[in-house]
Amino acid sequence: MKSSTNQTYKNNSQYGMGYSDAFVKMLKKRTIETHAPFLIPYLKPGMKLLDCGCGPGSMTISLAKYAKNGQVVGVDIEDSQLEIARLDAKEAGIKNVVFQQASVLELPFADNTFDIVFSQGLLSHLQDPIIAVLEQKRVTKAGGIVVARTMYSSGIVYYPKNLLLEEASKFNFQPIQDNGGDPDLGIKLGELFRKAGFGELKHTIFCDTSDAKSLAKDIFAPEVMNREYNKKLLASGKITLEKLQQYQQAWLDFANDSNAFSYCPVGEIIAVKQKL
Repeated sequence: MKSSTNQTYKNNSQYGMGYSDAFVKMLKKRTIETHAPFLIPYLKPGMKLLDCGCGPGSMTISLAKYAKNGQVVGVDIEDSQLEIARLDAKEAGIKNVVFQQASVLELPFADNTFDIVFSQGLLSHLQDPIIAVLEQKRVTKAGGIVVARTMYSSGIVYYPKNLLLEEASKFNFQPIQDNGGDPDLGIKLGELFRKAGFGELKHTIFCDTSDAKSLAKDIFAPEVMNREYNKKLLASGKITLEKLQQYQQAWLDFANDSNAFSYCPVGEIIAVKQKL
């Protein structure tokens, strides 16, 4: 793995959402069952699986439960998240999973290594997601699949309609855009994977309606004031304290409204690597 590529990745495609305790706690709740059930029919014992951008590893660990007598590898660039993942796997007694630091733009694995390569939310954060998709394709066995799931943020709907809340929602994803990512990539996955040379693929949109109020109350509202990205904007005068307070209150008002409802469209794709 070339250090120059890794350095570019760290400098230009950072995870702008940050790693606050509350945000990481939310990430740790994700499992294959809750966030990628469409993948379950493809999981078989003995498989070798790769989870790209695994974060604190909860989805990687849940993958390992389906790959008995196989192996699951989780990669991420953030050491602190890998440490959490290793500890959680050890405490859960999961022995067929390993975690290592790596750039998804230059995966440290041989061609045709994995039966399935998976990513949750990763591609939206990258300046050039096609580079990651091509790398994932390279390390996937012929006949294997590359699977991705990522957001379509412009499709999020809030009821009752609230323009301030919609503005707060766009602001929530602003770090992704400022780092060169695309929070609307979920609806473009088919196009992206065709550009990467996949012919056989299935691209769908899943509308997630779960936990909208708890996310608003426990994650989005406190993150308005706690996220490092937002603190930097405030310190540089690019946003006012009053505006941040308005965003925070909009999230809290939504969480406390008994009639409030929201759905978030998420793009999901399964792409088959052609057999030679």
